[in-house]
Parts: sequence; C-alpha cells; structure tokens
Amino acid sequence: MTTVRDVVQNLETLLPWPNGEVETVDTLLFGNMDDSIRGVAMTFVASYEALRDAVAEGCNLIISHEGLFYQHMGNCGTLHEDPVARKKLEYIVQNNVAVYRLHDRPHRTRPDCIVQGLAKKLGWTDLIVGSHTASFDAPIVQLPSITLGHLALQVKMAFQLAWVRVVGDPQLTCRRAGLLPGYRGGGSTAIPYLREAGLDVVIVGEGPEWETVEYVRDAAAMGYAKAMIVVGHQQSEEAGMELIADNLRALLAPIPVRFIPLQPVFHFL
Repeated sequence: MTTVRDVVQNLETLLPWPNGEVETVDTLLFGNMDDSIRGVAMTFVASYEALRDAVAEGCNLIISHEGLFYQHMGNCGTLHEDPVARKKLEYIVQNNVAVYRLHDRPHRTRPDCIVQGLAKKLGWTDLIVGSHTASFDAPIVQLPSITLGHLALQVKMAFQLAWVRVVGDPQLTCRRAGLLPGYRGGGSTAIPYLREAGLDVVIVGEGPEWETVEYVRDAAAMGYAKAMIVVGHQQSEEAGMELIADNLRALLAPIPVRFIPLQPVFHFL
C-alpha cells in the first residue's frame, strides 16, 4: 500500500531541501498522511477544473504548486463563507481527496526545479553557461544571436501562446538571457540580475508593472541593450511541475502519476 506519506518522502528525495530550516507553505492541506493512494495528480494550481480532472482520472492525491484559496499563505482563511471557496472545499471533502501544497521545496532545491522546467520548455537546458550569484537560482543562458522580436515569437511557440508581453526594442540583438519564473519579475530581483549578469533580456512570469518594466523602458530609451518578456505566472512555472511529475512517476510505479495542465487563465478580447 502506497500512502500520502510515501509520496511526500519521495518528493523530499527528489527535491532535497530541509523543510524545517525556515518557514514554508509546503504541507498537507487536506487528507491524512496515512491515506492510501490510488493515483497522483500534479498541477500548477488545484483549480476547480483541475480537481475535477484529477477525480475523473482516479487520482485521490493532488499536488498543487500554488494555494487553493486565492492567497499565498494559509488555507480558506476569511473566505470560508464565500460561495466559490465553499463549493471548492465541499468538492474536496465529498470526493475524499488529499491535497498537498508543493511550493517552496522545488524553488529552494538547487538547481531550482521550476527554473529547470522553464529552461527545458524553451529548449535552453544545454545553453545555460553559468549562474548569477543571488539568493534564488538565476541561470545565465547564452543564446545564438536573435532579435527580441524573433525571440518573443519562439517563446510564444514554445508555450503555444497567442501573445506574450514585451518591453524593449523588437530589433534588439539578444545573446544573454535570464529566467525568472513565477513572481520574481519585481525590481529587487530582476534589475540587479539584468545589470550584474550582463543580460540582454530576462524571461519572467510576472511582477509589479511599475518596477522592472519601467526600468527596462528607461534603459531602452537610453540605448542600453535591455529587454523583458513576460509570459505569465502559470506558463512560467507549469513546466517545472510537469518535470517533477515525470521524475516522481518512476519512483511511484505502478501508482499512476498524472500531470494536469491548465488552459491560460486570461482571455484577450
């Protein structure tokens, strides 16, 4: 019999970071550690649609990178009387599924598994030539010379997106790139990374639009070779969770491990 505890221990083997050293959101949100597992579903966020897909696939353990109830810390919190949160909670309870939050461990393992998944998705794994010294995993990617406009097109194709947001001159020649998945696109992380690592362009998930975005706008206007491509939080981190699912699958066989992708959350009309 494979239990939730067995799955968590395998995740700790795959992603070696001592959980007890600092505060973490990684924990079992629903279910019990000794629950028997029939199938595992890995996803960027356990949305209502992802939960339904997991149940339909016969999975009774869902591993979610982001929080279920629309905030980073905690669980339902003040939303316990909200009809949307309540219906989601009822669905989890009624279908007797366990839900485990897996956010910090992938990021704090070196190399960062979410960064590695993003690099793999872009086809850049073998182009990583070094790392910028920072508190987070900050790879330096050496690209064949390419204009920012053509690079944006490649990124769109890799993620099968109809759009990405770009700051900078589309004709800029890009040779050195950085990767900042998730919410690392803010000024305190991205600006030193761009400057100190000598990057031409940084690919980010998201960040405050008045920080790095405005820095790159000013840098481009002054003639500096700086640019930014914003792909969205989900798109930048989903591939990392898929990579973890692929690695976990071999350890848990014959228990099925499925990755549940999500449709892009935004519609552009």
